[in-house]
Amino acid sequence: MILGKRDFLALFVDKTPLLSRTNRLTAVLWVFITLVTILMYGRDFLRAPLVLILLAAPLATLNGLCEGTPRRGLYDQTFPNYFRLAVLYPAIGFALWHLVPLQVFPEGSQSGFVLSTFFLGLAYGFIACKTGSAKGSAISHSLNGILALSGMLASSVLRLLGK
Repeated sequence: MILGKRDFLALFVDKTPLLSRTNRLTAVLWVFITLVTILMYGRDFLRAPLVLILLAAPLATLNGLCEGTPRRGLYDQTFPNYFRLAVLYPAIGFALWHLVPLQVFPEGSQSGFVLSTFFLGLAYGFIACKTGSAKGSAISHSLNGILALSGMLASSVLRLLGK
């Protein structure tokens, strides 16, 4: 499926806003994910060199959009009434895809990281299904990436940059 500009932008328009009465629990899940991200990476982020933050921000934002679009937006809109196709399978793909960064940033437990990204993918898929949009999960994923790249993974990123 090839999307035009209008179809692509439509993937980021909430059909049911995240901050609506019907999505209270979904909003709580989004806030929980965001707070956990800040708690995990915030302290390291505050100590990160400015150049690393300036590199991480556009890269992580682009990554959040690029991963969120096919895994959340397209699947959710193509299979709106099929949990396995709209949420479960994309979460498995999201988790397996995260084996790739482990080749560059070999920090921590590989199985723990992949398993945690599977559950994160389930949460992001659920949020996309409830809102009808990839926007909320893309924003959260981008924030997670900015904090992780310039925080916890800073030493690995700096090694890659030759610093």
